[in-house]
Amino acid sequence: MALTRKANGSQTLTATTEYTLDTEGDAGSYCARFNLENMADGDQVTIRMKTKVNNGNYGVQWKRDYFDDLGEFSVVQTPVCDSMDDLQVTIQRTGGSSFAVPWELLQYDG
Repeated sequence: MALTRKANGSQTLTATTEYTLDTEGDAGSYCARFNLENMADGDQVTIRMKTKVNNGNYGVQWKRDYFDDLGEFSVVQTPVCDSMDDLQVTIQRTGGSSFAVPWELLQYDG
Protein backbone atom coordinates (compact mmCIF):
# COMPACT_ATOMS: atom_id res chain seq x y z
CA MET A 1 0.00 0.00 0.00
CA ALA A 2 1.48 3.34 -1.07
CA LEU A 3 1.25 6.69 0.68
CA THR A 4 0.70 10.11 -0.87
CA ARG A 5 1.49 13.32 1.01
CA LYS A 6 -1.66 15.42 0.56
CA ALA A 7 -0.57 18.42 2.63
CA ASN A 8 2.17 19.51 5.02
CA GLY A 9 3.44 22.54 6.85
CA SER A 10 4.27 23.99 10.23
CA GLN A 11 1.77 25.63 12.58
CA THR A 12 2.85 27.92 15.41
CA LEU A 13 0.45 27.45 18.32
CA THR A 14 0.21 30.89 19.89
CA ALA A 15 -3.17 30.77 21.58
CA THR A 16 -5.84 28.29 22.59
CA THR A 17 -7.33 28.58 19.08
CA GLU A 18 -8.19 25.34 17.27
CA TYR A 19 -6.23 25.63 14.01
CA THR A 20 -7.52 23.80 10.92
CA LEU A 21 -4.39 22.50 9.22
CA ASP A 22 -6.04 20.96 6.16
CA THR A 23 -9.41 20.04 4.68
CA GLU A 24 -9.57 17.24 2.10
CA GLY A 25 -12.63 16.65 -0.08
CA ASP A 26 -11.49 13.42 -1.71
CA ALA A 27 -12.85 10.13 -0.39
CA GLY A 28 -10.07 8.04 1.09
CA SER A 29 -8.12 6.77 4.05
CA TYR A 30 -5.93 9.32 5.81
CA CYS A 31 -3.52 9.65 8.70
CA ALA A 32 -1.68 12.69 10.02
CA ARG A 33 1.80 12.96 11.56
CA PHE A 34 3.06 15.63 13.91
CA ASN A 35 6.50 16.38 15.30
CA LEU A 36 5.94 17.58 18.87
CA GLU A 37 9.65 17.90 19.72
CA ASN A 38 9.15 21.58 20.62
CA MET A 39 6.78 20.75 23.48
CA ALA A 40 8.09 21.45 26.98
CA ASP A 41 6.88 20.50 30.43
CA GLY A 42 3.57 22.28 31.01
CA ASP A 43 2.55 22.28 27.31
CA GLN A 44 -0.73 20.63 26.28
CA VAL A 45 -1.97 19.91 22.75
CA THR A 46 -5.16 18.36 21.35
CA ILE A 47 -5.16 16.83 17.86
CA ARG A 48 -8.42 15.98 16.08
CA MET A 49 -9.46 14.27 12.86
CA LYS A 50 -12.96 15.34 11.85
CA THR A 51 -15.21 14.09 9.07
CA LYS A 52 -18.66 14.63 7.63
CA VAL A 53 -21.26 11.89 7.22
CA ASN A 54 -23.60 12.32 4.23
CA ASN A 55 -22.30 15.89 3.77
CA GLY A 56 -23.59 16.87 7.22
CA ASN A 57 -21.68 18.82 9.85
CA TYR A 58 -18.16 17.92 10.92
CA GLY A 59 -17.91 15.47 13.79
CA VAL A 60 -14.82 14.31 15.66
CA GLN A 61 -13.74 10.89 14.39
CA TRP A 62 -10.53 10.75 16.46
CA LYS A 63 -9.05 12.90 19.24
CA ARG A 64 -6.00 12.69 21.47
CA ASP A 65 -4.36 14.96 24.03
CA TYR A 66 -0.58 15.20 24.49
CA PHE A 67 1.15 16.64 27.55
CA ASP A 68 4.62 17.90 28.46
CA ASP A 69 7.96 17.08 26.83
CA LEU A 70 7.55 13.79 24.94
CA GLY A 71 11.30 13.11 24.83
CA GLU A 72 12.50 10.81 22.08
CA PHE A 73 8.88 9.81 21.22
CA SER A 74 8.02 13.23 19.82
CA VAL A 75 6.70 12.11 16.40
CA VAL A 76 3.07 11.07 16.76
CA GLN A 77 0.63 9.72 14.20
CA THR A 78 -3.13 9.42 14.13
CA PRO A 79 -4.76 6.11 13.29
CA VAL A 80 -6.12 5.74 9.77
CA CYS A 81 -9.41 7.63 9.41
CA ASP A 82 -11.71 6.88 6.47
CA SER A 83 -13.83 9.59 4.91
CA MET A 84 -16.33 9.59 2.04
CA ASP A 85 -16.89 13.32 2.37
CA ASP A 86 -14.70 16.10 3.77
CA LEU A 87 -11.98 15.37 6.32
CA GLN A 88 -10.32 18.01 8.54
CA VAL A 89 -7.15 17.88 10.60
CA THR A 90 -6.98 20.29 13.55
CA ILE A 91 -4.56 21.09 16.37
CA GLN A 92 -5.10 23.16 19.50
CA ARG A 93 -2.78 24.28 22.27
CA THR A 94 -4.73 23.89 25.50
CA GLY A 95 -1.98 24.92 27.90
CA GLY A 96 1.62 26.04 28.16
CA SER A 97 3.73 28.25 25.92
CA SER A 98 3.76 28.96 22.18
CA PHE A 99 5.67 26.60 19.89
CA ALA A 100 5.79 25.40 16.28
CA VAL A 101 4.51 21.99 15.13
CA PRO A 102 5.60 20.51 11.78
CA TRP A 103 2.88 18.25 10.34
CA GLU A 104 1.82 16.26 7.29
CA LEU A 105 -1.38 14.59 6.07
CA LEU A 106 -0.97 11.27 4.25
CA GLN A 107 -3.48 9.39 2.08
CA TYR A 108 -3.30 5.63 1.65
CA ASP A 109 -3.52 4.59 -1.98
CA GLY A 110 -5.24 1.29 -2.70
